[in-house]
Amino acid sequence: MKYFCFFIGTLFCLQNVASQNVKVKKDIIYVNDSAYAKVTKSGIGVITFTVESLAGKKLIVAKEADYRAYVTVIFLQSGRKIKMEAVANQLQKLATELVNNSVIINGEVDATGERQFCIINENADLKESELSEAAATPKPDISSNNLPLVVRDRDGLIFVYGSKIMQANETVGSITDKMDASNDEYFVSYNVVLPNDGVVAKAYQKELNGVAIKIVTAKDNKTHEYKLKNFANAKEEIATFLINNLYL
Repeated sequence: MKYFCFFIGTLFCLQNVASQNVKVKKDIIYVNDSAYAKVTKSGIGVITFTVESLAGKKLIVAKEADYRAYVTVIFLQSGRKIKMEAVANQLQKLATELVNNSVIINGEVDATGERQFCIINENADLKESELSEAAATPKPDISSNNLPLVVRDRDGLIFVYGSKIMQANETVGSITDKMDASNDEYFVSYNVVLPNDGVVAKAYQKELNGVAIKIVTAKDNKTHEYKLKNFANAKEEIATFLINNLYL
């Protein structure tokens, strides 16, 4: 009976939104020419979409995986995340699904709309693969790490928003980059710090578009040679390396 009621409710909702015209123009989602929410697109190669209320409150982050195999959608308030199938026009797809499932109401994420969005859009094959991978990966022992790290779910999704390093909906540090020069050679340097500004690591990328990078960790003064999978995603790869190796 419960599932029948849910089905009827979903059917009614779909009928109700079938005539709605959803467009994205200049970072605004419009429904029948009325502004619904803000959405911004950032990144090169690996794209991140950030959905905000019209008042500017961040609500949802959707991040493409490498090679656009799928998109991870994160609801910032609840911390719920799903993997949905990637399509050619991902921005339009995301906007349409948010509207069709009534995810945002009065500038906030509606719990019922969020649940319905997840039920309809979660890719079951991707979810099963992710769960199998997580079960096969042992959890790290962080007892020897004496840095004052942010307490959070260390199995949570890692992503970088602006300069903030996020995991499981918690800000665990920040990473900034700048262009430096030495002996007439230019390179990119990265600085990673904790929320209390304690230095975690510095990283150096000699070739501006190269994949070879050196990460120097402050805790043990070790130099780690690392090869980027995607130079456009350098910040997130550095953050992931530091988190996985218990420096952050």
